[in-house]
Amino acid sequence: MKKPSEEFCDALFHAGTSDGTCELCKREHFNYEVIDEDTGYNNYEEWVKKAESEPDKYVDHGDCSVGLGWIDGYQVIYDCPCNGLRKYEDFFTDHEGLILDFFKNRNRKTRKDLERKEKMLSEVVDEEK
Repeated sequence: MKKPSEEFCDALFHAGTSDGTCELCKREHFNYEVIDEDTGYNNYEEWVKKAESEPDKYVDHGDCSVGLGWIDGYQVIYDCPCNGLRKYEDFFTDHEGLILDFFKNRNRKTRKDLERKEKMLSEVVDEEK
């Protein structure tokens, strides 16, 4: 599967950590700062061994932060080899017109609601004068 674009990833990822799971493919991602939750000590070397023995399950990010994001209720990881985010980007681009119309209609409704409330407020202010 093709990788998601940088533009899509830039919109999605705003946090980083030392380890996390891509919930789209269940791969475990980690970096050199990974901490054992039981001992509180760095266990990077243990994770590296896991990645060497099961490279399809563990991904070493070395000295880079593990980028975290959320989409459709799933935690996702920046640059995960599964490229599972691509299906979401493809959906957005394939249905761009529909999505834009939805936001246009929603904004029109919001604008009308604001105008109605503004009118009600101005009537209240006028009554107080």
